[in-house]
Amino acid sequence: LIHFYKRQIYSKKETMNQAVCQMFHFLLLLVTLASSSPPGQCVWYDRCGPDPDYPPADSQHYLMCSYDGPAKQATAKMVEIVQDICPHLLQQDGAVPSLCCSLNQLEDMQRNFELPK
Repeated sequence: LIHFYKRQIYSKKETMNQAVCQMFHFLLLLVTLASSSPPGQCVWYDRCGPDPDYPPADSQHYLMCSYDGPAKQATAKMVEIVQDICPHLLQQDGAVPSLCCSLNQLEDMQRNFELPK
């Protein structure tokens, strides 16, 4: 039943709403996982491949790579994206943050946040 529900065709508005809901659940999961790990410790990093719950031609749904290590230093491009989508997460002193998400993940999040606009 769940697979049937996922595969139904949605109108454009319903698809956007679904994308926003999926992003909300992704962020909620991020917060939950982050709170269960030691500070600065990641549970995943980057994308590993397509999500098998979606058709092979789907290029928007990925599985995250398991990563049990420290957060990684952000590049200038990554900081630019964080400044655009989550400026409150950056330190006021301008220090470069360490992150548990890759440039690919940040670009995906930035694209997904553009959908509701």
